[in-house]
Amino acid sequence: MKKIRTRLFASFFTIIILCIGLATYNYFAVSNMNQKTDGVVSEELPVLQEYNNLKYNIAQSIGLARGYVLYGETSYRNDYDVYSVEFDLTDRKLSAMKIEEVGDLLQETKKWRDMINEYVFIPYGSGDTELAKHNLQTHVQPAARSLMDDVRKLSNDRERQIAGAGKDVVKYGEVTNLVGLAVAAIAIILGTIISIYTSEVIARPVKNVASRMRAISNGELQADPIKSKLKDEIGQLVTAVNGMNENLRGMVKQMAGVSDNVTSQSEELTQYADEVMAGSQQIAVTMEELSRGAEDQATSSTILIEKMSNFSQEIMQVAVKGDDIKN
Repeated sequence: MKKIRTRLFASFFTIIILCIGLATYNYFAVSNMNQKTDGVVSEELPVLQEYNNLKYNIAQSIGLARGYVLYGETSYRNDYDVYSVEFDLTDRKLSAMKIEEVGDLLQETKKWRDMINEYVFIPYGSGDTELAKHNLQTHVQPAARSLMDDVRKLSNDRERQIAGAGKDVVKYGEVTNLVGLAVAAIAIILGTIISIYTSEVIARPVKNVASRMRAISNGELQADPIKSKLKDEIGQLVTAVNGMNENLRGMVKQMAGVSDNVTSQSEELTQYADEVMAGSQQIAVTMEELSRGAEDQATSSTILIEKMSNFSQEIMQVAVKGDDIKN
């Protein structure tokens, strides 16, 4: 037998499962987006940042080398040495990232730096300023532009990867939002349907039972039994109310039959009472007549006794006179 508690639990459990499914999906979706974002932040952006540093170092290095050759100020050479340290730091960072295309780039960068030292600084230090300028313009600067183009290309590729990863994250977020909204809408619709169905299944029989109880309290027992296919506590309540209504109807019929019998017997008793009363009246008349007869008989008896007493006295007188005559 399916109980109301089981029905309600099944309804709310369905909604809870949908909510848990939505929460689980959102959790994994957000975790995936966080992983992608973390990959961009922790892997892609540092590489791009080092590419930008490398381009900046190349540009600064070629500018300082040109200034040193053109103006001969040692400050340019000192600044170049400072950027050489930055070069080494950038090289170490890029090497630690273990990116496939970085290895060739670092080798080209090292060759270019050796070229500056060999083609520019050594001739300039030897006093051959013109050769140093010639090598700078002919070999070092074109190599720097080529190297910067390579770095720029790698940087652009990395930017496109980051942009693609960002678009994937955004797209995945949009899909997650759509799925979340869809699941939430399904949960709301299904929850509403389940709530309406459950409340209808429970409320309608209860309303019918309440209406029938009011009718019974007003003495209306002729209504048809309440129809219900439920097998739970509500169904048992409906069955009990139908049984009570039927039992009360049977009791009323029995009481009506008993009342008819009592009325019939009461009428017979009334008739018997009337007959007894008539007999009593007849007996009273008879007794009255008997009483009058008894009075008359008593009077006659008194007269008779008096006559007998007089007759006895006469007899005695006759006897006395007889005795006198005899004597």
